[in-house]
Amino acid sequence: MKKILSVLLFIATFAVFSINAQDSVNPPLLSASEDEVIKFIAAFPEFLKENKGLNPADPDSVAAVMTTIAANKEKWETFAKDKGFTSYDNFMKVSSAVTTAYLYQLLQHNTAQLEKQIPPGAQGMLKDKLMKPVREQINKYSKMITPETLAAVKKHTDELQKILIPTEKIKLKKK
Repeated sequence: MKKILSVLLFIATFAVFSINAQDSVNPPLLSASEDEVIKFIAAFPEFLKENKGLNPADPDSVAAVMTTIAANKEKWETFAKDKGFTSYDNFMKVSSAVTTAYLYQLLQHNTAQLEKQIPPGAQGMLKDKLMKPVREQINKYSKMITPETLAAVKKHTDELQKILIPTEKIKLKKK
């Protein structure tokens, strides 16, 4: 599961940096239409399959994959266009928007679930001192994503979970 989450973080980080924000005070919102979310769902598993040497936790691996992608720009342009994107940069921008929106919604859900598990006597202290800063950090993501993207990702959450966090591939360690 760590590897899958690392892949998501890598994609989101890479794509955010590839956006080339013109204004650092008001960076552009990440956006993807519902049609682009659907295209991403179809294309992303193949992207991962083509880049199976990628280990996002290893900077050398990331650099190697990025170098390979840059050296094979035509291949990745063709890949993106075959999948219905206007370009490879467009594929990466959509990937960034979708994965960021998905992670934001996942973090929101998990935080809410965690808050429900706080014993009634400790709720005030824990929610105010511990959970409030966590929620504030998570909410920063909402300012990076258009509401339309959030709605499209929410509509396809189950499909995205299958490709981003495939539970059939997660092996729990026995104690």
